[in-house]
Amino acid sequence: MAQKHFNFDDEDVKIKKPSGHKASMNETQEFHFKDEDDVVSAKKPSGKRKLKKWPIVLGIFVLLIVIGIVSVYNMTKEDGPVYGDRCAGLLPITQNIKTTAIEAVKKDHNSVKSIHIETACRTVKIDIVYVGGTSARVAESIAQDAAKKLDAASGRPKATNSAFSDLFGTYNNEKQYEINFYLTAEDNASEYPIYGTKKAGSDNFNFTLASVRDQATYNKVNKK
Repeated sequence: MAQKHFNFDDEDVKIKKPSGHKASMNETQEFHFKDEDDVVSAKKPSGKRKLKKWPIVLGIFVLLIVIGIVSVYNMTKEDGPVYGDRCAGLLPITQNIKTTAIEAVKKDHNSVKSIHIETACRTVKIDIVYVGGTSARVAESIAQDAAKKLDAASGRPKATNSAFSDLFGTYNNEKQYEINFYLTAEDNASEYPIYGTKKAGSDNFNFTLASVRDQATYNKVNKK
């Protein structure tokens, strides 16, 4: 009679399984508690945190905007929207005054093809185009007369010891307008263009030709 070999339950049983064998529900399988996996997979903090870049970029962008706004505000506060206080205290030169002067110049001088007068803060700009054949001397003389006609059109009385009113001198201790001339001719003669200036408070005119007869005046007019 064949003998059977018995094993107690507390003894280790090693059973050699054929290749490809899958464990059945009744066979013992190795397992781990859930918290065991957590312990194994947990990593020790490295001690260094990676900084996100976008908050830094956003902060720099906002800072630049604030700096720009403050700069614009300070410039506006100091200089005003365009010229600021530099233009305060100026007597007005209305469009009617300019139109009256232009018509008077055209009426008295046939050599003038066109004339344009504009103001920019403390500067009056007079641009005149002459007909061909007008000499530089005649052009300069007409330009000076244009300045006098503009002054006369304002209706203000002549200042003491001056050929001009306080419009081109001093009013309430404030220097008024200076005049810049730009004279050209339709035939583009070699003497043109002619540049000219008249400073506020002075009756003198300074002109320079394209050939630079007066280098100092030329440098002053073309100063950047």
